Amino acid sequence: MRKITILLIAVLALSFSVNAQKNQRKQAVPAEVKQILQQYVTILTSSDKPFDHAIKFINISGGDLLKKDKYSLKSQANDFLAIDFEHINEYLNPVKIVKVSVSDKPSVNGIQGTEYKITIGRKDGKITNVGHILIVVPKDKRGNTTAPKIVFNGTF
Repeated sequence: MRKITILLIAVLALSFSVNAQKNQRKQAVPAEVKQILQQYVTILTSSDKPFDHAIKFINISGGDLLKKDKYSLKSQANDFLAIDFEHINEYLNPVKIVKVSVSDKPSVNGIQGTEYKITIGRKDGKITNVGHILIVVPKDKRGNTTAPKIVFNGTF
């Protein structure tokens, strides 16, 4: 009887996990978030050098990627920009979103708003744990949303 109970629990857990993954992939991504994502990929693919368009990236980034002055990237963000620049040609352009998870808790950067962890499609068709980017649609103290910002990059 104990083995049957354990087996039943395992089957239910697996079923719940599969359904959660299906629901996660069906999350709607707002147009302005898709636009920022595509803009980032365009920035990465429209240059011969990774730092040629860092200023354009500053305009769509936020949180811990920026220095306190909000007008320059932290060195870690520059490193991540170089990593994404090196690998972006492995991904579809225009981007194809293959997986999304959405959270309304404060992001890892402490920004209040809705966070989208988006995985984009690779040219080889594989869905991996890399190739994701975090975009937050910040909310001010009144609950009004502002322009989406990339808060994590460097996984392409």
